[in-house]
Amino acid sequence: MRSCRHLKTLPELPGSIKYIAFCKTAVKKFPSSMWSLNQLETLMFENCKSLTDLPNSACNLKSLKRFSLYYCTSLLKFQDLPRNITWLTLAGTAIEMVPSSIGCLSHLLTLDMTFCERLECLPTTLCKLKSLERLCLSRCSKFKNFPEILEPMEQLFYLFLDGIAIEDIPSSIENLSRLGILMLDGCECLEVLPNNIYNIQGLKLSLSGLSGCSSFDKFPPLSGTCCLGELDLSRFNRLQVPVGVSSLSSLRISNLSRSKIESLPTSMKYLSTLSHLDLRKCKNLKSLLELPPFLELLQADDCASLETLSISRTEPIQGLYQYHLREVDFRYCSCPRLDQNARASIMADARFRILHMETISTSIRGRMGQLVSVIQETKFRSGSAMEVWDRQ
Repeated sequence: MRSCRHLKTLPELPGSIKYIAFCKTAVKKFPSSMWSLNQLETLMFENCKSLTDLPNSACNLKSLKRFSLYYCTSLLKFQDLPRNITWLTLAGTAIEMVPSSIGCLSHLLTLDMTFCERLECLPTTLCKLKSLERLCLSRCSKFKNFPEILEPMEQLFYLFLDGIAIEDIPSSIENLSRLGILMLDGCECLEVLPNNIYNIQGLKLSLSGLSGCSSFDKFPPLSGTCCLGELDLSRFNRLQVPVGVSSLSSLRISNLSRSKIESLPTSMKYLSTLSHLDLRKCKNLKSLLELPPFLELLQADDCASLETLSISRTEPIQGLYQYHLREVDFRYCSCPRLDQNARASIMADARFRILHMETISTSIRGRMGQLVSVIQETKFRSGSAMEVWDRQ
C-alpha cells in the first residue's frame, strides 16, 4: 500500500501474510491484530510521518526479520522489538534514546540510525549484540557519547560515526576485534583517538576518513605492537606522519597523497614490509632520498616541487636475486623540477630493470629448453619400452 497518502487506519490482516509495506501512508498506530501475525517476515513503515510510537506487543512477531521505520519523523520511542530481527532501520526518526532491551536482539546484523538528530547516546547493552555487523550513526548531530564496549563484539565490521558530536572514543573500542571500516569524517568535536586503536588488526585506519574533524590535531603514537597493515594520511594537511611509523612491522600500504609533507621521515627507510607508497600530488614534496628497501610501487606523479631522488641501483649485479620475479614500478610523471641527477637516476634504474628482465628471460628460456629435452627423452624411453613389451 505504498504512497496511499490518505490511508489512516489499517484493516485486519490474514495470519498467513509474510510481507507488509505501508510506506508513505498517514497511519498513526498499528492494529492489535498485526502483533499476532506469526508468519510475518518483513514490515516496512517508511516515511509514515504520523506514526508516533510502537506498542510493546511488537515483540510477539517471532518470524520478523526485516523491520524498517525509515524517516517516521514523529516516532519518539519504542520499548521492545521482535527478538529475531536481523535488519532494523530507525534512520531519520525522532528517537532520543534507545532502551537497554535492544541488547536482546541477538540475531541483529544491521542497525541503522542515520540522521536521528535527537539521539544522544546508546546503552552499554550494545555489546550484547554479538551478531551485529553494521552500525550506522551518521549525522546524529547530538550524539556525544559512544558507549563503553564491555564485552567483545567479534562480528562488527562497519562503524559509521561521521558527522556526530562525539569528543573522544573509549579505549574499549579495542573489543571490536573485527572492525574494518571506521568513518569519523565531519566529527568537529573529536580531539583524540585512543592509543590502542591500532590493536584492531583488520582496521584500515584512514585519516582521509577524518576530514572535517577540525579539533583533531594529534595522531596516536605508533609502537611495535601495532598490527596496522594500511595507513592513509591522504588529503590531511594539518598532521605530520605519526611518531613511531618505522616500528610498524606489518605495514604494507601507505597513502600520503595530496598531503603537505616536504620529505619522508628518515625512519621510513626501515619499513621492510612496505610495498606500496602513494605520494601523488604532494605539492610541497622536495626530495626522496631514502626509501623502504622492498618497495614495489612508488607513485610520485604530479609532485610539482620534487627535485632530488635517491641513488638508483646502478650496479647490474646488485639485487638481481632479491628482485627476482617481482615487479618494481617507480613513477615520477609530471615532476618538472627533477634535477639532472634525479633524471640520470631514473634512466639508470630503467636500464637496471631492463637488464633484470633480460636475465630472467634468458633463465626462463634455458629452463624451457631443459624441460623440452626431458619431455623428448621421456617420450623416447616410453616408446622403446613399448616396443620391448610388444616383442615379448
